[in-house]
Amino acid sequence: MNRLASVFRQGLAQAACVAEDSSSRQRLGRLMGSLLGDRASPFGSSAPCGADVAVAAEDLGHATGLERIELEAEAKGASLFEEEWLSAPFGTIDNPVQVTSFNTERIVGVPDPDDDSIVVWGIVKENEPPKQLVENGEYFILKKVEAAAWNKDH
Repeated sequence: MNRLASVFRQGLAQAACVAEDSSSRQRLGRLMGSLLGDRASPFGSSAPCGADVAVAAEDLGHATGLERIELEAEAKGASLFEEEWLSAPFGTIDNPVQVTSFNTERIVGVPDPDDDSIVVWGIVKENEPPKQLVENGEYFILKKVEAAAWNKDH
């Protein structure tokens, strides 16, 4: 969860705690759920109203699955989904760009050679030969990494 969402969650959770009636608390909970997803509901926390919400929000004790992996990566100072641009040498058929992923496929976007305001999207899959998304463009392959072996410099 990014920092802005975390701060927003804390504010809504505190507002829900001070709401005068259960109807107001329910409306705030529904609003929060629709804005941040159901897992962000203040009522899903084990922290009582008035408790330090930041501690409960970052407690890995209740997180599971993808949420837990994301929180663990964030604690290491890394971005699980690597939303930053990949910087690599131009991918050729003999030396394609290696795109890493926990999954067996990943979406890759490249600028259209005729109009760089257009992004051409494609899916790169594990164990497939190098893939070219646009004519005369780069080649990509998927390199699957295991979650346990993942680190910020992969």
